Amino acid sequence: MSQFVEECRREWKRLRVPRALADEMAEDLAADLREAEADGASEEEVLGSGASDPRAFAAAWANERGIVRPRRSGRFRTRGLVIMGALVLCVFLVVAAGLIASLASSGSTAPRTATAVAPAVVPGGIVGTSIFGAGVLPSNVALASGRRTVLARRPQAIAITFGNTGGQIVELAHLTVQIGLNHTYQFTARRLVPNSHKTVRITLPADLPSRFKVLAVTRPVPGETNTHNNERIWRVTIGR
Repeated sequence: MSQFVEECRREWKRLRVPRALADEMAEDLAADLREAEADGASEEEVLGSGASDPRAFAAAWANERGIVRPRRSGRFRTRGLVIMGALVLCVFLVVAAGLIASLASSGSTAPRTATAVAPAVVPGGIVGTSIFGAGVLPSNVALASGRRTVLARRPQAIAITFGNTGGQIVELAHLTVQIGLNHTYQFTARRLVPNSHKTVRITLPADLPSRFKVLAVTRPVPGETNTHNNERIWRVTIGR
């Protein structure tokens, strides 16, 4: 395994990334670098500007995948502590007021009835979202899953299709797309009926290297149990 991958591993360990996730990212990165070496490409072609700073590369990758959060400055941490302290004080005062009211009314002989509130359950059908596929524009070439897609020329945009694969209406579906290392996009689709889909179009950044990866993730919706279709990865090479 290359020195670059080892340095990324050390940074993920420092950031307390779970071991299984760190192993997965390291294997993915090592596979990309091995493939690039076999094709005669340099690390810079795969990693772009991140090749010169493995620690920043590892931190950015973990952050984009939602594994770690960027650190806040001391000013924001102090403000957060002040707000948290105020919230704790408010909760304490509310609880104290409730106890006082309870003690004041403890002499009453009127029986009290507990009311059970059942959880809201939407009847019938499976709940779930899925990512169907992606293609580049204007050529309309579909990106392949599980292997690298080689394009003769740089595309202008990418279109990604996601939707509702369950039997119930999805009120909000959230899609996150990461292109390369430094470009992340968020999309929201409202009230997707069963078996419907939505296609989003993203103009590709001009600073992408000749080899890059596209990661698309849909956030699990309430009641969704099968999340295997919530993530897709496509690898793209231009001009090889």
